Amino acid sequence: MMPVIFLPEVKQEMIEVSLYYQSQSPRLGVEFLSEVERAVKSIAASPNTWPILEGDLRRRLTKRC
Repeated sequence: MMPVIFLPEVKQEMIEVSLYYQSQSPRLGVEFLSEVERAVKSIAASPNTWPILEGDLRRRLTKRC
């Protein structure tokens, strides 16, 4: 499994987004972070599965919370 590293700016944005979602609906922030965690695990397990957008850049969409 490949290691996944988040830039500090990405970590901060995920926290801010989860807090916003939590303010909109109970548990929505937690569900968002859980979905991100599931996506990261699947990327780490099979990084070449996801479609190439450009160069080495791939995209893995998440489910809507």
